[in-house]
This record gives sequence, C-alpha cells and structure tokens, in this order.
Amino acid sequence: MIFDHTIKEVLTERVQALEQHFSSDVVFYFGEIHPSLVKMFRDFLEKLAAEKEKKDLLTVFLNTPGGSAETVEKMVDIMRFHYKQVYFVVPDFA
Repeated sequence: MIFDHTIKEVLTERVQALEQHFSSDVVFYFGEIHPSLVKMFRDFLEKLAAEKEKKDLLTVFLNTPGGSAETVEKMVDIMRFHYKQVYFVVPDFA
C-alpha cells in the first residue's frame, strides 16, 4: 500500500511539472484505441474540464499501437469540445 501511495505522489508531481512546462492540462494514454474506451474517456475528460484550474490547452502524451479510426475521431471531437487547442506528444510510437 505504501508503494502505491509513493507511485501516486511521484506521478502527481511529474504531471504538475509537465502542466507547468506546457502551460496546459496534461493527460497520458497508453494502449490500443478501442471503441469501448469512448465513454470512459469522455467521462474522464469531462471531469478534468470541470476543474476550476482548467486550462484552454490540452497536451496528450500518446503511446499506442493504433486501433479504431472512428474511435480516434470521437476522442478528438471530445477533446476539441472541451479545449481550444490540443497538442500530442508521442514519446515512442502511435
């Protein structure tokens, strides 16, 4: 349990540093893009966008082998609905 808490603290610190660096909200996605993700992604982004510290810019760190093009389109529509600008950082492959 203490290990989980430590990981969460470190990740929170790193995300805050990235948000400050990019002057944006920051999210990470790792995995295949599958239609079953749309609702979960929408709910997550709506919660993020409802925060009072929300920025107009979203930076997405993306690492994916690919997946459904229609799902990608829906996810992008959701991001653009909530943010004026969306940037993608691909540290490995997408």
